[in-house]
Amino acid sequence: MIEVKFDNNMVKTLSQMIGEQFESYKCGADPTQLSRCYGNILFTLKDSSVELTNYQRAFPFFDTVEDIACFSCSIKGKHEKFIPYCDEGIVEKIVNEKIKCVKIVNDTIRVENENYEISIDIALILECENNTYMFTKDIWFSEVIEINKNKDIDTTFPINTQVEHWNNDGEYKVTVERTIREI
Repeated sequence: MIEVKFDNNMVKTLSQMIGEQFESYKCGADPTQLSRCYGNILFTLKDSSVELTNYQRAFPFFDTVEDIACFSCSIKGKHEKFIPYCDEGIVEKIVNEKIKCVKIVNDTIRVENENYEISIDIALILECENNTYMFTKDIWFSEVIEINKNKDIDTTFPINTQVEHWNNDGEYKVTVERTIREI
């Protein structure tokens, strides 16, 4: 099975956000499209920052190698300059809420005809005192990050959408198992 997931160190970084004051997030985005950004987002906490990235890396893909967008994260200094992946201006959204819970949404996709199996972390959910913030991948190869507030993963990105992305216009039988893991 191919794994496109947060590694153990990244999960530890995300778990350290629990109980922290989530002051804001910044990203490079078109001001008319604040629900989408490209490549990276900076979560500003009380004493530090965490950068979430969604960059492409090469992975085995059926009989070849293909670039697949992969979430990762790292701790940044509180006052370290944020450099957006794209040339859009930096947009900052104020949150000012304590993070109560962090969840990772993972889809395990099985393409039956090709004996191909891939496990992809598709979303990061930050549950705060009053609101829930969800950061999702757009599609397996896209570096776009969708930003949703107080929405459900199964409504914004239903499993049948994932099946459509992988079934090669109906040629392949695809099954998707979705898990939401609280860390």
